[in-house]
Amino acid sequence: MRVQAAVAESRGAPLVVQDLELDGELREREILVRVVACAVCRADILARDQAIPFPLPGVLGHEGTGVVERVGPRVAAVRAGDHVIMSFPSDGTCPNCLRGRPRWCESGERLMWSGRRLDGSGSALRRDGTEVGGHLFQQSAFASHVIATEMNVVMVPEHLPLDRFVLGCGIMTGAGGVLNSLRPGPGDSIVVFGAGGVGTSAVMAAKLANCRHVIAVEPHPSRCEIARSLGATHTLDPQNDDVPERVRRITGHGAEFSLICTSDKAVLPEALAVLGAGGTCGVIGDPGADVDVSFEIASIIGSGKTIHGINGGEAVAQTFLPWLIEAHERGVFPFERIIERYDFGDIDTALRDSDAGTTVKPVLIMPG
Repeated sequence: MRVQAAVAESRGAPLVVQDLELDGELREREILVRVVACAVCRADILARDQAIPFPLPGVLGHEGTGVVERVGPRVAAVRAGDHVIMSFPSDGTCPNCLRGRPRWCESGERLMWSGRRLDGSGSALRRDGTEVGGHLFQQSAFASHVIATEMNVVMVPEHLPLDRFVLGCGIMTGAGGVLNSLRPGPGDSIVVFGAGGVGTSAVMAAKLANCRHVIAVEPHPSRCEIARSLGATHTLDPQNDDVPERVRRITGHGAEFSLICTSDKAVLPEALAVLGAGGTCGVIGDPGADVDVSFEIASIIGSGKTIHGINGGEAVAQTFLPWLIEAHERGVFPFERIIERYDFGDIDTALRDSDAGTTVKPVLIMPG
């Protein structure tokens, strides 16, 4: 079948919307989804720029929403006509999946970044008969239609506007990093480094958790303003403030938690320095493959500090996303305030605005 998709031709190149062929023969546990909207995430930019290896030319996009048009063999939980949010992939069969930990799926890296289908075969996308990289997060949702899987979609009520509920990666990851991974208690302090889509979602979650101090560290004044409106009690500028000293003055002893939601590899030592004894630093922000960071080992040995790697907010999307939707409907998780919509044809503008920090969470709206 013919589809429209935004193709990244080469490293750093603009994305160009063009016609491709999509193999319409669905395989086991695959589903065909008509995409309604897809958010832009930092990981798309890292893949385009090859900081994370992904086959180019290729189609990016991994925060899609849409309507199921057809289902393949052995699909039991999804039917044609279902409205879905697409999220992280998993194989559903490895030991971690069977233990209810799909974010640590043993096939996860392959399913996210290899450009191949669930069964490990090549891409279902072609251009003039030549294969084009696809299946990013088993979606590649910068397209009018995608082949997703039964395991990486969450069914939602039909009344929800799919152009707004783009919760499958960044928003889920930031909120889950706080609520599922770090789990601060009432009265705790947390320092969130980066106030993009992930960081502002973490700020909202920290407010939900009744943290006493929610400190956002962010250089863009507009993003600081949004973070304050969503629950940050303090904002700090990493370019002008002595962040560890300011945090100690605010909290009196250092924070119980810090959360890195930026891809800046230089942040880790500072994120450890803001912690009090026994504190935990969560790491969400990914600077890309083969990037080393360093810190003074004595800074964690003598103080009992912990570094906690976080993938996808350690969320089971099928249960966590409905919870976030319910929190939104109660008015306590107002994620729509970080979203700005773009026409699909303006995809390169959306990526530039995301990369520059002028838009917190760009969302592409598909035509029709």
